[in-house]
Amino acid sequence: MKNVILLGGGKSIAEGIEKNLWEKIKGKEIWSLNFAFLTMPYLPTRQVWVDYNIFKDHAIELKKLKDRGVILIAKSRPKYDILKTGITQYHETRKIEEYYGQNALEKKILFTGKMGLVGIFALSLAVAEKYDNIVLLGYDFGTCSLDDKYTHYYQKYLNVKSEGMGHPEVYNPRGKLIDLTLKSFGIYQKEPNIKITNVSLVSKIECFEKISYDTFFDRIEKGEI
Repeated sequence: MKNVILLGGGKSIAEGIEKNLWEKIKGKEIWSLNFAFLTMPYLPTRQVWVDYNIFKDHAIELKKLKDRGVILIAKSRPKYDILKTGITQYHETRKIEEYYGQNALEKKILFTGKMGLVGIFALSLAVAEKYDNIVLLGYDFGTCSLDDKYTHYYQKYLNVKSEGMGHPEVYNPRGKLIDLTLKSFGIYQKEPNIKITNVSLVSKIECFEKISYDTFFDRIEKGEI
């Protein structure tokens, strides 16, 4: 069985860390999304991002990851080719009708949803590479209230530039964009023989099984993940 953990940034991860998350998932295949690698006590298997500013602001740290064997994956940009970064690149599509699923590797195009999110980008790649079990950590999609500014687990100790960090309104505006983005996660339900689990009981993403950290750790103990 091919298993992978996608490590996002939602604040629900804080609960996992309090319950010894890093030790529990040590040795697993872990893809760090955006800034998550800066908080990990060991190297991720892959580092994935979409926003060019992440590379611009953290080029030194990213190069160190690459030099230590971490695979870097990002949305395609000409600057990466010019700088000879060695980053594996994929073009993006925000049109759900262009979703390539398991043909994405051939097309070199990954679906990112209407908002161009790294979480959807990474999930598209995991599906394309035919992982059997995909576990989502920190896929909260904002907070339950606009008054709750604690959107990302690392915002209390990382000084990074992030449009959504501390700004729940980014994930809660009125209109069709948010609805379409949340519904776009449902496209993965059509993929055969792939189980996607969201370890976040507060997540707004409703199309996957949502479990607690206690259940997650229990499944690890049983060898199910």
